Amino acid sequence: RGAAARASTEVAVTSSCLSRHLIAPLLLALACGGVPHDDVYRALEDAGIAVEGEEGVLANDEGGAVRSMDVATARGGVINELSDGGFAYAPEPGVWGRDSFSYAVGSGADDTATVTLVVLPVSAPAEEIATEDRGQLIEGASAQDELGRAAAAVGDVNGDGFDDIVTSTPLANTESVDDGRVYVLFGGPSRERLTLAAASAGGGFVVGGESNGQRIGRTIAAAGDMNGDALADFALCDDAYTPQPANDVSAGRCYVVFGKADGDPVALAEVAAGQGGFVIDGVTSDERLGFTIAGGGDVNGDGFDDLIVGSDESTSASDRGRLFVVLGGDALRPTTSLELAAGVGGREVPPPLLNLEFARRLAMLGDINEDGRADFAVYVEGATSVLLHQVFLYTGDADLALADPYYLKGSGPYDDFGAAIAPAGDVNGDGADDILIGAPGFDVGVYDDVGQVYVMYGGSSLTSGSVRDAPEERRGFVVTLKELEAGWAIGERVGPAGDLDGDGLDDLTVTVRKQPSGYGDSEAPIVFVVFGQKEPDPVHLDQLAAGDRAGFALVGGPGSEFGALAFSPGDVDGDGVSDLLITDPSADSPAANAGAVHLLYGLGPPAPGPAD
Repeated sequence: RGAAARASTEVAVTSSCLSRHLIAPLLLALACGGVPHDDVYRALEDAGIAVEGEEGVLANDEGGAVRSMDVATARGGVINELSDGGFAYAPEPGVWGRDSFSYAVGSGADDTATVTLVVLPVSAPAEEIATEDRGQLIEGASAQDELGRAAAAVGDVNGDGFDDIVTSTPLANTESVDDGRVYVLFGGPSRERLTLAAASAGGGFVVGGESNGQRIGRTIAAAGDMNGDALADFALCDDAYTPQPANDVSAGRCYVVFGKADGDPVALAEVAAGQGGFVIDGVTSDERLGFTIAGGGDVNGDGFDDLIVGSDESTSASDRGRLFVVLGGDALRPTTSLELAAGVGGREVPPPLLNLEFARRLAMLGDINEDGRADFAVYVEGATSVLLHQVFLYTGDADLALADPYYLKGSGPYDDFGAAIAPAGDVNGDGADDILIGAPGFDVGVYDDVGQVYVMYGGSSLTSGSVRDAPEERRGFVVTLKELEAGWAIGERVGPAGDLDGDGLDDLTVTVRKQPSGYGDSEAPIVFVVFGQKEPDPVHLDQLAAGDRAGFALVGGPGSEFGALAFSPGDVDGDGVSDLLITDPSADSPAANAGAVHLLYGLGPPAPGPAD
């Protein structure tokens, strides 16, 4: 059996004796015969653990000895008590996820603590996510709807204390053909099955498209709380939007939908009229405002969250793309890119260099420089090999000067550095937010397109320049392979996973679709969950699939789009642990390409409840 791995130790007292005796800890221990505290250990599926006494359940308790210990866990595992608080755990075959058992100390009838066992899968098929109370499967309603083509971690839209799920079916027929539909599914404590039908019947709400081929929901982003009402907002963009009469073809439009507690459907026409939200319009043909979008952070530190919106507009023969900051406030109204460029309600972000394709990809990062304001990342592609593939990091600014951004560049002109960028949360636990950058074209010797993900630390180690030597300089770490193999293209898709295992460090996702030799269909996609770590050691995806405790793998079906998006939507069930959302927009259940969304509940220990 594998050695024990203590993930963390909770200090919440679960002793009923404590609630009866409000006295000093030493006297409390004498009066109660010991005070137990909850514990957490990590194990591998089918492997079990053996925990010696010095690392056992008494290690963090306040005196006392084990009076009794469960012989079976909540999910059918076997517990054998060892001396001095030690134990051996043998999980039920095939069981992974959160397991638990209890033990008692002292003389109190119910002076107990809970031991949470985080049982990690090694390489679990996607269909296991929605079994054994591990998670849920949300299925599309009709053929070709492509549920999960877009989704975003928006937060708590209805203000009930539970984070919600926002996803879309851009090819759904609502009022017209392929006008699209966006679903908000309210989170809650019951873990009752989440369905699109429930979202349409008060368990959430629906935003429907309004014209043929609009495909609303192709682009979704969190907007944070833009209007200051303590409810999470979100943005939907239609970069092909053409106002009527059709003078400005594909000018583009973004809708910001304000959070609300009721389940009434939202009409885009009402949002455009300033009811329950507002719009941001492009003003010229082929501007394609909303081509990229990111939000959920307060860039200027005024207490209102802001939105970053990009366009694909050509501004000269060699420059393409524009970027705008849309400021939140308590009196938001419809606006345009023209007003934003003039400094009304926001400002245009100055490109850092000439000869760029600007704002091709965006990410709101959190606070990477620890100044209390939100920062954001912008991928740019230049006209020469010297300028290829850079990521610029704009730090928040009360005056929105947005000058002198940090820049990061990859190891070479053909590594596709910046193909994916995402916030990472605080992966190494230093208090500063970090950033994920993918380079799927990274070659190693004769091995083409091995790929690589760079986890770059925020804080005092943040500096401009190449990321090549970041691990040696302790500025971050890489996600790569131990046994090199061509075609993995690591870094095409990355995402933040929150603190899925409850160890206090944020985690990340890396989705790969390993390419076969020669031509043919790609292999089954795999979503790797990589756990946060304090040291900048490399993480090898091929070792995770072999049982490395640094993470685990979830495997989709051959030819599927499992992992098209993989990120934490927050804490949907309110147990205090981040959950994980994975989309598969081409899933064929219940109909061809109906799409699906998988929700894996957090694996870490649930937050302690109030004392009795």
